[in-house]
Amino acid sequence: MKYWILVHTGGVLEGILDKERWGFEKSEKPLPSLEKGDVVVFYDGGKEKGYLAGEARLTTGKLQANGELSVVPPNEKPTLLDKIVRFDNIELWKDKRKYWLNGHENLENREKLDVFKNKQNWGRTFQKQSVVEISEKDYKQIKESVSNASR
Repeated sequence: MKYWILVHTGGVLEGILDKERWGFEKSEKPLPSLEKGDVVVFYDGGKEKGYLAGEARLTTGKLQANGELSVVPPNEKPTLLDKIVRFDNIELWKDKRKYWLNGHENLENREKLDVFKNKQNWGRTFQKQSVVEISEKDYKQIKESVSNASR
C-alpha cells in the first residue's frame, strides 16, 4: 500500500468527491502507479486555500476515462479526462479539522512532513503536480494532527 496526495487547485473539491472519482488530464508526464487499496489525501489549493481536506481509499488503479469530463463550477468549461481512479471511505476534515499548510502560522504543520524539502517554500512541491507520493510516516503524522485538532 502506498500513500498519495491528490492535488486540486480549481473548482469545487466537494463536487469531485461526490462522484467518488478523481480525474487526470492527458499529460506528457506519466502518472505514478496508483493502485487499488492505496490511500489518498486531498489537497485543496489555490487562492484563499492551501490545506489537506480529507482522505479516501482507492477502489481501482488507473483506468481509462472513456470520455468522462472534469467537474468544474457552472461558469467554467469542463475538460476531457485521460485517466481516472475511483475511491470510497471518504473522510472530509471540515472546519477546524482541516490540515492547513498555507500561511506563516502553519509552519508547524509543514515542519512535521518530510515531503516538503523546503518548508518555507512548500508550495513548489505541488507545482505542476497532480499526484505527490508521501511516506507512511507523513500520512500518520497528518492523521495524528487532524485527530488532535478535532478534540
